[in-house]
Amino acid sequence: MSRILVVDDESLMREFISESLLSQGYEVDCAENGVRALELLSGEPYDAILTDYEMPKVTGMDVLRRAREKMPDAKVIVMTAYGTIENAVEAMKIGAYHYITKPFGL
Repeated sequence: MSRILVVDDESLMREFISESLLSQGYEVDCAENGVRALELLSGEPYDAILTDYEMPKVTGMDVLRRAREKMPDAKVIVMTAYGTIENAVEAMKIGAYHYITKPFGL
């Protein structure tokens, strides 16, 4: 079973994604901010990480960088409501698997 980390400071978005993945049979952990995500990334590995781009203190790009260091095989998807081409290019250069704008369909 695939293990997925969902990182978003918006509780409704985090819960929506988590519930959708759980209903598909995935094992899901959630982090309410980037600080908590970095803590979780120090533990057991994840197969995929979905992280919001814009979060206070520790951003989605920080989460992406740490994930690339700790779990280079994990697929990291960066989600944002404020997508720009520059941000998408930066995320992909760092190693994001995908960069998607909110709202999106699962």
